[in-house]
Amino acid sequence: MAALADVVLISETSSARLLGQAARQLGRVVRAILMVDVGDLREGVWPDRAVGVAQALAGMAGIDLVGLGTNLACFGGVIPDAENMATLLGVVDAVEERLGRKVRVVSGGNSANLNFFLEGSHPEGVNNLRIGEGILLGREAVTHRPVPGVYRDAFTLIAEVVEEAEKPTVPLGRIGRDAFGGVPSFVDRGMRRRAVLAAGRQDLAWDAIFPRAPGAIVLGASSDHLLVDVTDTQESWPPGREMAFDLGYAALLQAMTSPYVDKRHAG
Repeated sequence: MAALADVVLISETSSARLLGQAARQLGRVVRAILMVDVGDLREGVWPDRAVGVAQALAGMAGIDLVGLGTNLACFGGVIPDAENMATLLGVVDAVEERLGRKVRVVSGGNSANLNFFLEGSHPEGVNNLRIGEGILLGREAVTHRPVPGVYRDAFTLIAEVVEEAEKPTVPLGRIGRDAFGGVPSFVDRGMRRRAVLAAGRQDLAWDAIFPRAPGAIVLGASSDHLLVDVTDTQESWPPGREMAFDLGYAALLQAMTSPYVDKRHAG
């Protein structure tokens, strides 16, 4: 990390100390943002500890404490608002008073902050957001509303059909647990035409993909098979035909890290 990162998000003094040592060995200084937990309960020091930790980081060789930040709408799903931003800015004020200088970066969150920001409600003092989903998928992370001026189809998942058949919508026999330990439930819609595709949970989050073919409905997935109801597409989906999908955040994350998904860049 000391060799590759220009800026790191950090919340442990022990980690910062080791990072500083590695940076000095490389003749570098790593810029650090101290993360403060304002309620989402992912990473970050608790606000009442932030001043002491910031002072410790500011005195470490190899580390340049450039700012403070927080993360929201992640583990806990906490929505960015005036209250948690005020908590962060209160910590910033206290840290600046202790250090006797301004911090250059106040990172208020991620793509979940975009609506708050675009509506003009984001408080002055926050000068940085860490935007990923908003750029890559063109959606903000709380309501999934489109971000103006950003493409929403930059990524396409393409999967090959391996079977097409008309089958019942409710399995035959007693229902127990599925391959992943859950107990599935089904709605009887009679006989429906289904396509089985060569992709599954090892590759993607099946409930975060969206067929581009009008009328297609994703039913679920096993480890390496994806089931799609194609009855209402009014098209034939024989083996070998490919189906395209838009992706949500979870599906994009898994697909990009899966060694079984071929990645190609076009354009």
